[in-house]
Amino acid sequence: MRQDDQIERSRATGPGPSRPGHRGRHAPARLHPGGDRDPERLAALRRWTITAPDHRARPRPLGDEPVALLLPWLGRLRRHLAGEPGAALLLDHLDRAMAPLAGLSRRRRLPPPVARDLEDPVARAEAMLGRPFVRHAERALDSVGRIAPRGANGSAGCGVLVAPGVLLTARTVLSDMLAAARCTLSLRFGTGAGVRTFRLRPGRLFHTDARLGVTLVAVDPAASDGTPLAAFGHLALVGEVGKIRPGYPVHVAGHRADRLVRIVTDDAILLALPPDPGHLAQYGGDTTPGSAGAPVLSDRGEMVALHLRGVPATDTNGRILTLDGGVWDRARDPRMQGVRWIGNEGVRVSALVRHLRGVRTRIAAHDPSAAALLGAVLAVGDGADRAAPLRPDPAAPSPCARPAGRPMTPPRP
Repeated sequence: MRQDDQIERSRATGPGPSRPGHRGRHAPARLHPGGDRDPERLAALRRWTITAPDHRARPRPLGDEPVALLLPWLGRLRRHLAGEPGAALLLDHLDRAMAPLAGLSRRRRLPPPVARDLEDPVARAEAMLGRPFVRHAERALDSVGRIAPRGANGSAGCGVLVAPGVLLTARTVLSDMLAAARCTLSLRFGTGAGVRTFRLRPGRLFHTDARLGVTLVAVDPAASDGTPLAAFGHLALVGEVGKIRPGYPVHVAGHRADRLVRIVTDDAILLALPPDPGHLAQYGGDTTPGSAGAPVLSDRGEMVALHLRGVPATDTNGRILTLDGGVWDRARDPRMQGVRWIGNEGVRVSALVRHLRGVRTRIAAHDPSAAALLGAVLAVGDGADRAAPLRPDPAAPSPCARPAGRPMTPPRP
């Protein structure tokens, strides 16, 4: 094994100050009977234990990636590059380097000469396409809101607008129509710029799926004060695979413990896209239970997953651990605010889009209005500008300005 591979594997699986509480590859994937009773979290912990040895703290060299994974990623890189002014020569260089891939089996890895020829144009293309994430973040934050029961303190979770009048969230946040009817969506919550509150309308559209762990629900087109929902834009659900490779940074935009919306960037790296089940993504980052339903974004501002849950640290007896190294007590901390989280799990956007295409076809005959709303979600993703996937409605008035100096990284608890 090469030395850099050993270092990378130790970052992904071994305990250390940068990844506190990591279980390691031989730790038991079980929870103590007196601990968390969430079967989905237990399943996530089991998956995490299985895949931890293969977590990537940085991108794998091109020569080590299967052709089947590289082809869609390179194809998207090329399409992004084609939209850049002054990229004609680099695009030609990349095309010539990619030409040998057409004759390769998708199951094999790149031959060393092909990988070497790709390294330079790929690195130059990524440098040309590089944008500070903060340029995407402002528009991303506009479309992320806090979901909470009307008239109640506290938050149920997060949600993100994915088309005009359609909200996407985690099933743990909204599991049925009755819960949705009792909740509102608050945008700009806690920013000082004036929160806008919108009612959810599950009678127009409500779809939830237990396997993927997601819910889509319709939202009123105007807030209680008349502010149009379209003013806050939406994030496109792009169904094409290849938006990101393991080892690249991700950014989780959500509310933390009823506080203002923030973007988690510390230690937030896409660690794995497990093939079984193929609809999940595993990533790092300092999230909390209140972040369920938050979008997970790439450096280019594309939504690559929807955050579902955190994975807790446990001891050798399967008991959930706290930040100070103690054993978590449900009675004292029912919201798990003091739990030490070692990672996160979300549903991949590509899998979600495949699912929604099938749902739209099935409901088109008996519920055409709901099918039309799902069609709008799919149309936004299909027509998304690959270079600028965060798309506010150009015809809508701008919402109130955000105060300068909003923190982009949450403080450590």
